[in-house]
Amino acid sequence: MSPAPTKTRLPTTGPPSNTTISPATTPTPSQCRPACLPSTQNKFLAHPCDPAKYYVCHRGTLWEGACANNTVFTESCSCCVHNI
Repeated sequence: MSPAPTKTRLPTTGPPSNTTISPATTPTPSQCRPACLPSTQNKFLAHPCDPAKYYVCHRGTLWEGACANNTVFTESCSCCVHNI
């Protein structure tokens, strides 16, 4: 028998449009994964090692998001913009 699917609660602040978002469960080097601190709650954070990705810290859980093709995340607007 297959295990029952798990339900994941998504953050209430949505990611920029045309993006994918998933829990940051894949182990990454610590320098590429920011800390989820009280000061970063419900904020979009640039991924330190990949400009086409970002993080959202929501209720103590760090979520990783990815921008659409040919776009990069920009903290100034908390959005993905075309990579020129």
